[in-house]
Amino acid sequence: MANPETPGKEEVEAGDGFVEDVDDTDDAEGDAKLACLNDVLKDPTMLAAMQAKIRSEDHAAAHAVFMQSLPSSVKRRIHALKKLQLASAKVEADFYKEVHTLEVKYLELYKDQYEKRAKIVNSEYEPNDDECEWPSDDEEENAKSEADQAKDKSKSEAKAEGDAGADIKGIPDFWLTIFKNVEMLSEMVQEHDEPVLKHLSDIKVKLTQEPMGFELEFFFTPNEYFNNSVLTKKYEFKCEPDQDDPFSFEGPEIVRCHGCKIDWKKDKNVTVRIVKKKQKHKGHGGVRVVPKTVPNDSFFNFFDPPVLKEDEEEQDEDLQQILTADFELGHFIRERIVPRAILYYTGEALDEDEDDDFEDEDDEDEDDEDGEDEDDEPPVTSRSKRRH
Repeated sequence: MANPETPGKEEVEAGDGFVEDVDDTDDAEGDAKLACLNDVLKDPTMLAAMQAKIRSEDHAAAHAVFMQSLPSSVKRRIHALKKLQLASAKVEADFYKEVHTLEVKYLELYKDQYEKRAKIVNSEYEPNDDECEWPSDDEEENAKSEADQAKDKSKSEAKAEGDAGADIKGIPDFWLTIFKNVEMLSEMVQEHDEPVLKHLSDIKVKLTQEPMGFELEFFFTPNEYFNNSVLTKKYEFKCEPDQDDPFSFEGPEIVRCHGCKIDWKKDKNVTVRIVKKKQKHKGHGGVRVVPKTVPNDSFFNFFDPPVLKEDEEEQDEDLQQILTADFELGHFIRERIVPRAILYYTGEALDEDEDDDFEDEDDEDEDDEDGEDEDDEPPVTSRSKRRH
């Protein structure tokens, strides 16, 4: 019979004549938990709230706890979905490889325009009147009001304007002006770099498929600083999901870069400087001053990047930051500077970049309003994501 002092328990006669208490409330509690879990799985809002809560804790531990809380039948289906996700990542990798192949093809179609640009900049070709026909900024803003005034302009004034710049060839300091206009580049260009960069005549991009990547070529006219006519910087991509973390794949990653050796002429190396160091003789105590070569800040350090070894990827944060900045710069030169050089020379592209920055800041503000913590953002790694 039921024990009145302990509701929910019954005395059951065991095989050897002993009496055993059996608690039937455990089954009831288990059924209640399962029913509650089913309600959570059926309600996306409750499930999202639960996931948001565990995101504030340690992600790995929270994931394990969340998975353990799921019924085995749901876990099986999750595993099936993960296999589908992995297959999708592999398809996405193939897509980016196809895109890269297409870029290789279309880069050839830009070749004539880039070569003609270089000839005009370096005074190897003078464009004719039809090629130079373009409304000035004033004419765009006041085309109607100033149309009559433009027609009445005297021939003597036009001739005077023409004569004023008759001795100027091409577009002087074209690339140096771009470097000084763009903040990312201007921070690297030192005063002692400017005379060298005046000899920069062109920048070209080459796309490679084996290995997948790109190469930047910086062409220089003969100068007093180094003997190279071309300085190069190569970047290699990885376009496969990582075996250890395949779901982090978001497109090709720049994983390594290679510079080139600059053949500096005597006493013209701007990447080093000479300092005087005092040395004391151990025997008689005399002091002498000796010159010592030390590294110097310079844009041309861009062609001598540090080498990141495989076993150092997670060890040297300073090295990672240097390479991250290097990758971002190389990518920016390839994607923005080379294709739109004239707009960075005039400054028009800078306004567009600032608009992009404002859009990014607006997105960040929206994230903050949604309760996202900036500290939860993943740290920047040595790999610069490249999305199309």
